[in-house]
Amino acid sequence: MKFQTSAKDASKEFQHREESPFEKALHLIEHVGRHRGAKFFKPSKQHISNAWIQRNNLDFWLICAAFSVIALIFLRSVIGLLWRTLGSHGPAPGSAGIEIRGKSIAGKKETKKTK
Repeated sequence: MKFQTSAKDASKEFQHREESPFEKALHLIEHVGRHRGAKFFKPSKQHISNAWIQRNNLDFWLICAAFSVIALIFLRSVIGLLWRTLGSHGPAPGSAGIEIRGKSIAGKKETKKTK
């Protein structure tokens, strides 16, 4: 009901305009002709810079980049978790994987105690 009354009010306002659309357009054309241009019709510099952003879809590409970074971080953490869970168990605890063929990285050989 509220929408219907609002539509009727808007229709009355539209039909009871002081000048027709043709008269308004004619007035604006005459104004531009009298003043040799219409500087007030030209967009501001801020609008031009916003148009450049919209023309190059920078907002779209920034959102795509953000989602890509988030997806890469998520995939890296999932792959790391799977690697730790399903991968090889690695060296024995405490050795930290520094022994290679019986030699340590420091170059000391392991010796057996003999009596």
